[in-house]
Amino acid sequence: GVAEREDKMGLGKFELQTIEVEGCMKSDSSMKADVVLGQCILDDKRPGKEAGITRMVERSMLGSQKSNMIDVKFTQSANSDKDLVVVVNGLYICVCVDYLMAIADFFVKGMPQPPEPVEGAASTSTVVKPSTSTAAAGKAGAASGTAVDPAPPSDAAAAPPAGTLSITLTVEQPEIILVENAMNPDTQALILQTGVQFNLRMTPDVQKMSGSIADLEIFSCNFSPKRRQATKTVILQPSTIALHSSAPTGKGMHIDIMVTDIIMNISPATIRLITASLAALSTPQDVEEEDTLALIPKDL
Repeated sequence: GVAEREDKMGLGKFELQTIEVEGCMKSDSSMKADVVLGQCILDDKRPGKEAGITRMVERSMLGSQKSNMIDVKFTQSANSDKDLVVVVNGLYICVCVDYLMAIADFFVKGMPQPPEPVEGAASTSTVVKPSTSTAAAGKAGAASGTAVDPAPPSDAAAAPPAGTLSITLTVEQPEIILVENAMNPDTQALILQTGVQFNLRMTPDVQKMSGSIADLEIFSCNFSPKRRQATKTVILQPSTIALHSSAPTGKGMHIDIMVTDIIMNISPATIRLITASLAALSTPQDVEEEDTLALIPKDL
């Protein structure tokens, strides 16, 4: 049959557009696989939210419109050398604390509840007895006064993995927005923009890792794209964080971290915006229901 859903009971709409998967495997164990996601959209569909900010996740206009939102490429050679490349282009995320709390509550209530303990039920315990061969070996060792050593680990388990593994992650121009009031499209917002690059290479001899968060910038402005530039106030000046590490097999790890100058501008308006955005974390959901019931006369 067809399961009909009421629009007024909707919580959100999650949509994936243009999914492409392509793969090839050869007889010499080499393979190639490509996965492409053109667009990912998450909308707030709760009743009464239509006039506010409803788009929570999508591909940002800052990224290249000719590129896909997520592009994954995996290749493996005949020598078991693996290469994984992940590119995320123009990720837009609107952080609405109220909506995140509603989604978390939806999944928590949907989880199966553990069965309640039955009063008066006798508890049972399980005793694990050693096997006959182990017990006999222990008695024999105790009788002869010699300790029974466990079997030495095999050399195959300690051998380093064959081939190399290379992982590259690139996040181009993500845009993360924290809004003050999701019901008002002209509300104030905090916007974070940056670029992320991560590389990992593992060989039988060494493991190398490098990553960077480039041009990390936070500013406050009006949420409307047309008014952002005119109302822009920089909170965190563009800065860069870089990390490099090297760990030879069987030796310690060496890590280098580089951070450029961090310059922050904090104003009362910024503090008020953050406080208003996080107020939903401490506001119980039952308060709105109680306020609504209080408007109804008792003698109605």
